[in-house]
Amino acid sequence: MAQAALNGPQVELLASTALTTNPGGAVSSIVSVNGGTEVTLWIKASADAASAYAQMVVNLSGLAAAPALGDDSWYQPAIADLAPTDALLTGSVPTGADYTIAPEWGVIKLRPLVLRTIDSDANTDEIRMAITIRLPRGARWMYLFAEEVTDNMTLAVDWQLHA
Repeated sequence: MAQAALNGPQVELLASTALTTNPGGAVSSIVSVNGGTEVTLWIKASADAASAYAQMVVNLSGLAAAPALGDDSWYQPAIADLAPTDALLTGSVPTGADYTIAPEWGVIKLRPLVLRTIDSDANTDEIRMAITIRLPRGARWMYLFAEEVTDNMTLAVDWQLHA
């Protein structure tokens, strides 16, 4: 896998791989995203059956040196459910705070981001798309893993790093 130059052309992140239902089966190299603010993923998915789709998870770390894949130093970008639900908080606010815990607060759920392709209609479908992801501040390292869901899928991902 090649390291992408800042504002350079797209390069390979995940070589063309026949996915399995095991997310550990398709893992990219760890690459540096230091100095970048966004990453564009160029996704090439090929269905081997109808109703196939792929799920991809971007993993990021802000450590100075690249952690190993198994280290507890990897984080996924968060996606927010922007439809808040009302919630009453319990207990009391910190001493000296000039706000109260009532009335209801708006709770927004944060979830780790999973990128999912659309379901294929036939075993000949070739799905091509690009998505740009804003990197959290301080991100220095990235890798991607992917899995198939329901039926067979082949996946390749290129990437670009943007200032």
